[in-house]
Amino acid sequence: MTEFRELGKREILQKYLPDQVNYSYENSSAWKTESIEGRDVFVDETLRSLIGELLYSIETTFDTAPDSDPTKQTKIQALMATYSQSSAKPLIKKEQIRIMKPEVAHLECFPKGLNCKRCGHYEILNPDKKTDWKCPICKQNELEQIPRYFSCNKCGNVKDVSPMENFTDPTFSCRNHHGPIKLKMNSQGSKWKWICESGNHEDPVMGFCQVCKARTGTATKMDLIPSNRSQLIAARKNFILFGESKNEIPESSDSSWSIKDSSIDEELQILINSFGITNIEKIDQVQNNDVIFGTTTYDATSVPNLFRKFNRSENQNEYSVYLNQTVGKGILVRFDKKKLTSIVLQFLIKQELSGTDKAQIEKFLGDIETASESEINEMYSWLCSKLKDDDDKLDKDSDFSVLFKILHTFEHSLTKNAALVTGLENETFTGTVLTELGAVLIYENKNVSAGGADFLTLDDNLKTWIFRSKTQLVNCSNDCEDGCAKCVFHSDPNCHPTWQREFPKTWVIPNSLLTRNLAKQFVS
Repeated sequence: MTEFRELGKREILQKYLPDQVNYSYENSSAWKTESIEGRDVFVDETLRSLIGELLYSIETTFDTAPDSDPTKQTKIQALMATYSQSSAKPLIKKEQIRIMKPEVAHLECFPKGLNCKRCGHYEILNPDKKTDWKCPICKQNELEQIPRYFSCNKCGNVKDVSPMENFTDPTFSCRNHHGPIKLKMNSQGSKWKWICESGNHEDPVMGFCQVCKARTGTATKMDLIPSNRSQLIAARKNFILFGESKNEIPESSDSSWSIKDSSIDEELQILINSFGITNIEKIDQVQNNDVIFGTTTYDATSVPNLFRKFNRSENQNEYSVYLNQTVGKGILVRFDKKKLTSIVLQFLIKQELSGTDKAQIEKFLGDIETASESEINEMYSWLCSKLKDDDDKLDKDSDFSVLFKILHTFEHSLTKNAALVTGLENETFTGTVLTELGAVLIYENKNVSAGGADFLTLDDNLKTWIFRSKTQLVNCSNDCEDGCAKCVFHSDPNCHPTWQREFPKTWVIPNSLLTRNLAKQFVS
């Protein structure tokens, strides 16, 4: 009951993540990715170190349990306690990380629950022992794969539907009355019942996540979802490098064209000014390292579940990450730092902040209209410094994160409309927020020759791209505040907003940290 599929690496990373459930409408069956095989790839030490920092940050952020008793700590927590004095260096060594390009997905039948609709018999498929599909109890109906499975909306863990009773392969029996446990299904998962005819009682079908329990000490109640649905998405981060020298910061030598050095018509200049854009540059070489390091879900409280296993012989964890590496062209769009600073300060002055921050903001607001360029840069740098928490991660809950949110919203609108204007597929372009530069980078993640960044920087096309991007920010049929599917949301694989130079330890849930309303104020 295992299937091997050789697929393109992009298809594997989008559709066949480990533990991802896929449904075949052709034969009405569901399958789960049991594992992915791939070949090891060589990457430079800088990238490997950045990946190690990210994994360590996620592990230390989310692998927390409330019990501080050392005898009850997980192995990870014990290691952290032992080596906490050397926190300047990541506990995850580079040798523990395996970086692969995926080539083959191993699929297994899932869910494994088999049910007889006539008599209610329920068993778990054992592919090594199963010889036929005839119901062993009524001998009349064939067993069918059940149409639902348990999924944790917090970490993405999935498991088969099973009662909390005694299991004797392949069936279950009531621990109190010792009779067989049957399954009564309904079109609504909330109405599924376990039936014990011996004791004449019914119990609800429920599941609890043991992965969350191991991580936090509390087992999350799992959802009973249809097999044609999956709550799982990739936990991923992009690491971008510029030019032939693979710099972390775009340099002037990396740019082959800029709007400042070009002659443009008055209409385009007015449009660019109204968007608060100070310059647009084309960068001929952007290396995009799309790293998938685990899975997560769409839930706002979700946590990443790393591709991690414990190697007993080495007495350490080993981590698998999947790499999709592409080289394409990019467009760097720089925004007016004075206008950005003003919008952010006006927002912050209305929030409940500490006395010191409040006083600084009031001073900046009083000085900003007459401030020199260097003074504006100082104000802007101060706002950027307030984005980080004590661990140098993006402080997503801070009021100061609004600066990142505005730029992230610009990035979404520009990325989404880059595909619409060029007529290319949605996943052709990805965007990253370069907060310190007051800029966003829109770049190709596949080879499109002259149909991507080159096409967009032609005068008429540039005008259309900027106009549509601005219109999408200003007009939303839902009149949303932060962003929605009607305006600036786009597909999850395209959302990699954090720049590794600024926030190497930060991972952002796709389509979060947006503020359409403030972005609208900026361009209006």
